[in-house]
Amino acid sequence: MRKYQQGVGLLEAILASAVSVAELVAAGSYYKREAEL
Repeated sequence: MRKYQQGVGLLEAILASAVSVAELVAAGSYYKREAEL
């Protein structure tokens, strides 16, 4: 059971990092578009 919880924690950590990376990419492309105008 503990192994299952560790797996869920790892999944949540991966999801959280993926979301933060996606936000960084979105913010970066937004600023890039603003700079080009």
